[in-house]
Amino acid sequence: MDNKEKIVVVTWDFTEVSEFALAHAERYAAVSGAKIHCLHISNTKQENTELYERLEKEVNNCISNKSLQVEAHVKHGKLFSTINEYANTVKAELVIMGTHGRIGVQKIFGSKALKVIVGSLIPFLTVQRKPVNEFKELVLPFDANMVGREKMKWVIYFAEKYQLKVRILKKVSGIKDIQKVINNNIAFAKRILIENDIPFEIDIETNLKDFPEETVQFAENISAGLIMIMTTKNIGFADYMFGADEQRIIANKAKIPVICVNPRTDLTRLSTFN
Repeated sequence: MDNKEKIVVVTWDFTEVSEFALAHAERYAAVSGAKIHCLHISNTKQENTELYERLEKEVNNCISNKSLQVEAHVKHGKLFSTINEYANTVKAELVIMGTHGRIGVQKIFGSKALKVIVGSLIPFLTVQRKPVNEFKELVLPFDANMVGREKMKWVIYFAEKYQLKVRILKKVSGIKDIQKVINNNIAFAKRILIENDIPFEIDIETNLKDFPEETVQFAENISAGLIMIMTTKNIGFADYMFGADEQRIIANKAKIPVICVNPRTDLTRLSTFN
């Protein structure tokens, strides 16, 4: 992408979490050289002109680094599809979305983020607060999910962007065959990290009953800047309402930013992987 315009899309719903997302976009743009597109999805076409003026004003007031290239965009459509359609159209390399926690009614808003993310071909960075420290370590939970191999391509991409150390959290299983798959996945990850000169460390989970909870707790204990997860291909209605593992990590109580990657094979657009 060295010869093409880099774009990061920030979803905007006129709430405080949108401002948080923009703050993270500023950090990302500073290390990637990307242009920021702030995107609001409207319900009716008649509102677009007024909404655009309001959006442009808010974004200009919130942006702290005036030297960055920032644009305001309003699109009419459905939240769960239009964000991804827009991101694909402009060939964005990342979408940043502010999301709410899982306390009470906010749990439903947290599920909206997951609904948008699982339909995307582009990684999402979900955030619950402004950046509070420098990104130094990325937590990478590894279980028996074979698509975790694909996730490594994105790990290298973000580790190089932010100069991160990778902390692999290894799931422990009492089932021999499953543990063998996990060990093979981690061996693959180690080889990729070494080949790309990415510093890393392997940690073993201690809470065998709840890997998502262990992942968040571990990330909080080491003051990690990011968690990266691969989403599940088939998430149902019950998962959205009662909490898929991905949703529990996205809306974590520690408010650690989470990079979400969907299983896909088309990675040639990023020159990092060519």
